[in-house]
Amino acid sequence: MATLGQFLLGLFASTIPVDPSLANEIRSSIPPNPDPGFIFYHNLITSSLVFVPGVGLGWLTLIIWETGLAFSALGPTATTPVAGWIAWLGASSLPFFWLEIMSYSVAATASTMLLLTLLRDRRNILHEASRFLFELVFFIIILWNAATIELTETVDGIYFEWIFIVVLGLTVILAYSHIFGPHLRGQDWTVMGGFLLWLVLAKFLFVPLVLGYLIYFFWRRPAPELRGADQLALQVNPALPIP
Repeated sequence: MATLGQFLLGLFASTIPVDPSLANEIRSSIPPNPDPGFIFYHNLITSSLVFVPGVGLGWLTLIIWETGLAFSALGPTATTPVAGWIAWLGASSLPFFWLEIMSYSVAATASTMLLLTLLRDRRNILHEASRFLFELVFFIIILWNAATIELTETVDGIYFEWIFIVVLGLTVILAYSHIFGPHLRGQDWTVMGGFLLWLVLAKFLFVPLVLGYLIYFFWRRPAPELRGADQLALQVNPALPIP
């Protein structure tokens, strides 16, 4: 939800008229031939405060708002002028766009959950801290990969970017499930296969498909826990139904 919220906030901000001189300021701050290292460093420094509990959500809102305003300034002054919101939608068709805002969602979620744990459930602080570190590593990985693929210009290159992102996303889901749970069941693998099939047919639906799977995965009903008597009965007669 945080990812879609960022997308909608940026889209709204990109419709707001701004001073055209802002476009010149933005362009003058970008090197003629930026490399992945520059992009990664810039995004990392800009978004690092999102990991600070109590500050992260506000800072993330400001980042996305300013980014939307930048699109509003750059779109009409581009070589082929377009409205800012059209430029925003155009950028959203590229893999790096979603990788970046998904990384910000990871950071905001990590800081928010850590803050809630500190305020409400300090007994689980070590467990939540381990999640925080996992999400920090994940954040750095996907932010670096976003910077690496942002400079891809060919259609074939963009296609392979999407394949890479799918593999990366599924790897993270599997790793998270293995470390923190809930563990994948047979039904989960079936649903994942369905999402992948749709992805083959419409690869640019990567984000809603992955978000849909995450919603299903974390909000599905957990497997029923068997009581001692039920476990004993199943050991004696495995054909008995689970209550």
